[in-house]
Amino acid sequence: MKRIMLALIPALVFLSACTLFGPSKPSVDVAETSLALTMTAYPSVTHTLLPSPTTTSLPSPTITPLPSSTPSPLPSPTPTVPSPTPTNSPKPVIPPTAVPGWSPAYADQFIRYYYQHINARDYATTWSLLTNSFIANNNSPAQGGYAGYINFWNSVQRVDITNVIVTGWVGNSADVVVDMVYNYTNGSVVPVHQPFHLFYNTSRGTWMFDSQAPTAVTYTSTPDQFIYYYFNNLNLRNYGLTWSLLADSFIAKNNSPAEGGYAGYVSFWNSVARVDVTYATINSQGGGYADVSVGLVFNYTSGIVTSSSPLYHLFYNSALGNWQFYSP
Repeated sequence: MKRIMLALIPALVFLSACTLFGPSKPSVDVAETSLALTMTAYPSVTHTLLPSPTTTSLPSPTITPLPSSTPSPLPSPTPTVPSPTPTNSPKPVIPPTAVPGWSPAYADQFIRYYYQHINARDYATTWSLLTNSFIANNNSPAQGGYAGYINFWNSVQRVDITNVIVTGWVGNSADVVVDMVYNYTNGSVVPVHQPFHLFYNTSRGTWMFDSQAPTAVTYTSTPDQFIYYYFNNLNLRNYGLTWSLLADSFIAKNNSPAEGGYAGYVSFWNSVARVDVTYATINSQGGGYADVSVGLVFNYTSGIVTSSSPLYHLFYNSALGNWQFYSP
């Protein structure tokens, strides 16, 4: 017991020393300052921790994903729907060309151009292609005028042109002979072999029907008419006839066996869909010979169109009763 008491004495002495030499009790001002520092410290921690998760976490899941996910799948199937349509549409949309477009600038093509518009009931155009003299002789007011003209052509269902031959062409005048078939609305079919005289209107750039009667000449009586005759038969593929209109000297120079002969001649002209004679002018003529300047437009089957202005030498073969191409 005595030993325990002796051990406690030093401990009590130590505790007294701590009480005497430890920090004194803080004043009221120091306590308030410590409390203020503590209160200001807490909001700063609370302000940085609490608002930051609320402002960043709430908008991000609700606004951003929803708009981006919903519109993207909707437009994607839409463009694929019209894609098959263009592949099938050209077949019914693009109609085939029923008839060729003929130029009114050439005498023979003008005939086809005119009756093409007749068949289309484009009477305003066709009426404008008649000269005043032609109207006075064929469609005067006493003969019904424009109304009578329309009534007649309305009785014709269709006119088919089978052949056009230019029999003469001097300056602004041309003579043509037309083979055609009238198909009437009542069922009648009438073939017609009709000569026409044409007048070229330079201001309009077209031929017109004129009242003057065609000149009564054979197709080959003059060198210039022979040119129209020859190329018209080429267009008709009458190669046996056109070959006979070439003299031996011409064949030797242009269609010799080394150059293919008759077979080469036929092969070449089969590559030409049509030859248009734009003019045939006699430069000189005498003693059975003639030189003719010719304007030609070659319309090839490939679609290529070329022009040429050759000078042809002709001589009259009395045994044949016709002109021929020859090479001097």
